[in-house]
Parts: sequence; C-alpha cells; structure tokens
Amino acid sequence: MSDAAEMAYNSMMTEKDEADAQQGEGLTASEVRQIREDLGYTQASFGRMLGVTRAAVSNWEGGKGVGGAPAKLIQTILALRDLQRRITMG
Repeated sequence: MSDAAEMAYNSMMTEKDEADAQQGEGLTASEVRQIREDLGYTQASFGRMLGVTRAAVSNWEGGKGVGGAPAKLIQTILALRDLQRRITMG
C-alpha cells in the first residue's frame, strides 16, 4: 500500500473507530494504551498483532479511541488471556 493510500485508510478508520468508541461500541484511548502496556507490547508490535500500522495504534492512544473490528479483536485477546490465566491457576 502506498504511503498516501495508507494515510487515507488510517484517517478513514480512525474516524469510524472514534465514532464507534463514542457510541460505547469500542475502547477509549486510555483503555487501548493500558491494554497494550499490560500485554507488554510496543505500539509497533501491538499494531502488527492486530494487522494495523503503528500509526493507527498511536492514533487510537492519542485520543481517537478504537471501535469496530479492531476493538472486538482486542477484547477477544483479553478474554483469551483471562481464560488462559484461569486454566493455569485452576
């Protein structure tokens, strides 16, 4: 993807993600950052895991929040991590 196309895509997704987050269907900027840090990822590695750029993660953490499919994926990752902890502890 060219730099211009990637910037346009990130801008479009950021606007949609922000709207989803504001409607309570996503995660706030502070939630995204806290989750990423708790999991021990850099912005770049978190982005690679989610299939987005580091810039997208930076936008999410910079006040845009995240909604839609990326928010659902993050929530699924958290649920799997919690399940793994319960199995390990149980």
